[in-house]
Amino acid sequence: MPNEGIKIVVDNKPVTGEILHHSSRDLDVRITKPYEGITKGVTIPIGATQSKTFEGEHGYQKAKELLEELYNLCQELVNNKENLKSALPDYEKEKTHLKQSQADLEKQKSDSKNQLKDGIINHQDYQKTITSLNKKIENLYDEIDELFEKYFQKHLSQTVPSSSRDEVIDFIKGM
Repeated sequence: MPNEGIKIVVDNKPVTGEILHHSSRDLDVRITKPYEGITKGVTIPIGATQSKTFEGEHGYQKAKELLEELYNLCQELVNNKENLKSALPDYEKEKTHLKQSQADLEKQKSDSKNQLKDGIINHQDYQKTITSLNKKIENLYDEIDELFEKYFQKHLSQTVPSSSRDEVIDFIKGM
């Protein structure tokens, strides 16, 4: 099924987007004009009342709200172009370092598995090692997320969800 297009007007400017995913509990929208490449989604938690859904007109109105939020975010990115672009090299350098650390830890996990297979370490030592390595890897993911906060979020009034941060970085690179 093709993505459903949506159109709104913000500050007397036409804004278009598309609904990428639409279910009773989930809604994902991508802006396509005048900017493109950034997506925002929303989910109704499982424990929420049954009367709250994204079906029908309510879902379409929520999609329009998300599109307006995306437009405002893009405007804010453009308005802060200098600050954001100047932060990019340091962000990329730190992120590359953290990603390399993650890759090194993944290699250690693989080596530990091979040591277990070869009988060099026992299962208990393997589990201790893997648990420790997994915690370190998870901490590095958190550090990468914190990099966005450190370099970019301070220039923006709205919070950029983790799921959209790579798209925002690509948008900044493309400005």
